[in-house]
Amino acid sequence: MNQPGRNSPCPCGSGKKYKRCCLRKEREVADAEYQRQRGPSIALEWLMEKYPVGVDEILQADFFGGLFEDEYERLADLPAGLAEMVQINSAEWLLADGEIDVDVDDEIDNEIDDEFDHEAYFASQGNLRLVRELVLEPGGPLFEVEQRRRLEQLFARSMGLYEVEESRPGEGLRLRDTLNREESSSVWVVERAGSRTLRRGDILGARLIPGEPLTLSGAMYPIPRGSYLNLRAGLLQMLDHCESEQEKREGIAFLIADAWLKTLVGAPPEVVDRSTGEPILLVTDHYEVRDWDRLTSALAEQSDVEGDWKGEWVRLESVEGGAKRLLYSLSSSKKGRVQLFARTLQLADSGRGWIEGLAPGALEHRIREQVDPMSSRVGLGNPPAGPSQDLELPPEEMTSLLQASYEQLYGNWADEPVPLLGDLTPRQALADERQREAVIELIRTYEYGEDERARAEGREPASFAFLWQTLGLNPEEFSSAS
Repeated sequence: MNQPGRNSPCPCGSGKKYKRCCLRKEREVADAEYQRQRGPSIALEWLMEKYPVGVDEILQADFFGGLFEDEYERLADLPAGLAEMVQINSAEWLLADGEIDVDVDDEIDNEIDDEFDHEAYFASQGNLRLVRELVLEPGGPLFEVEQRRRLEQLFARSMGLYEVEESRPGEGLRLRDTLNREESSSVWVVERAGSRTLRRGDILGARLIPGEPLTLSGAMYPIPRGSYLNLRAGLLQMLDHCESEQEKREGIAFLIADAWLKTLVGAPPEVVDRSTGEPILLVTDHYEVRDWDRLTSALAEQSDVEGDWKGEWVRLESVEGGAKRLLYSLSSSKKGRVQLFARTLQLADSGRGWIEGLAPGALEHRIREQVDPMSSRVGLGNPPAGPSQDLELPPEEMTSLLQASYEQLYGNWADEPVPLLGDLTPRQALADERQREAVIELIRTYEYGEDERARAEGREPASFAFLWQTLGLNPEEFSSAS
C-alpha cells in the first residue's frame, strides 16, 4: 500500500490531513520504539567510558579468545557486512554474558597487544562482575523505564542453538531448540529481516527475547551444517559437566560464538574416508560409449570386477581379514552413457586411469562431476572439447545418479564406526537415548545438504529414506529438510 501524502486525507477516515492525524501518531510510536532500543547503546557507552580497559580485555580473552593469532588478524579482512555483524554480536555478548574486572586501572593504555596474554590476564583478575548486573544496579547508567525493560528482556535468556523448521519471508521463523533433550520443542518468533534469508534446515545461534510474540535479540550466529554436529556434541558434553546455570550460560555463549567466528576466518571442516584418509568427495566421471561389446568383454575378464549392466559393475579390493572394499562402480544410463563413481578424488583419478586403459577407444570421457557431501557447493570440471556438446544432465537423471551414489557411499553406514558417535556404529548408538539423537541429527544433516544442492540445481532431491529404514526409524517423524 502506498504511503499517503502529508496533506492528503488521513486513511483512518477522521477527516483530518494525514500529517495532523495518523502521521503524527506513527512518528510518536516510531520515536518511542527508537528510544526503547537505545537501552543497549546507552549501556555500552557507559561501559566504554567507565571501564575501557576491562571491556577490551574481556572481549579479547573470551569472545575472541578461541581464535589463533592469524585467525584473529583475518577478521580485519572481512567484508563490511560481516565486520558489522561481528561488532553487533560482540557488543550483545558483552552486555548479556560478559564479565569485567571493575578494579582494573582505567588509566592504563588500553591498546591491545598483538599477542594477547590470556594466561596472565586470567591470573591477574580482581573483582569480576557480570556486565548485565553492573549496568542495571544503582550507580549504573540512567535509563528510561522502557529502556531498562528492554535490557532486562535481553538478559533474561541464555543463547541457544536452533534449527529453522519453517520460514515465512518478512514474517518470522519456527525454531527448534537443538539442545533440549527432554522434549521436542519449537517456538514461533517474529523476525522480518532474518526470515528473508534463512531457510528450513538452517542452523543458528540466537537469543530469544521473551514476550508475545517471541522475537530475536538482533545478534545472530549462522552455523554451517558441516560445523553443526561437532558444535552440538561439544555443547551437550559441556552441559553435562556444568554445575550451575551460570556456567551453562557462559559455556553456550562462548562455544557458539567461537564456532561462528571460526567459520568466518578458518577452513571449513572436512569429512574423511576412514579407509584412505582422503576427504570424501562424491566424484562421477561421465563417458560416451563407442564400443559396448569391447567394454563389456574387458570388464567380464577382470578378476576383481563383479556385476553386469542390469545393475552395475563394481571393482573391489581385498582388505585384512578376507573382506572386500569397494573402489569404484560403473553404471549405465540413457543416451549411451556410463558413469564411473568414486568416493574420493584420489580414487576417482585412479578409477579414470583404470577404465580408460581397460578398453582403449571403447569410451570417451565427457565431464566430471564433484559433490561435497557436507556442503551445498557443486563443482564441474574437465569439460570436453567441442562447443557443440551438451554437458547438462536432465534434472531427473541427475537425481537418479546421486540417489545411486548415496546408496553406494552409505551402503554400510549403519554398521560402520562414526567418530561423531564416539566410534560407535549408528546401529549401536541407537541403544543410547542421547546417542540416538546424534544419529538423527547426522541423517538430518545429510538430507539438508542434498536439499540445498537440489534447490540450486532446480531438481528434486535424492532421498535418504534408505538410511532411516535401515535403522528401523520413521523418516516422516524425524526428517526436517525434505
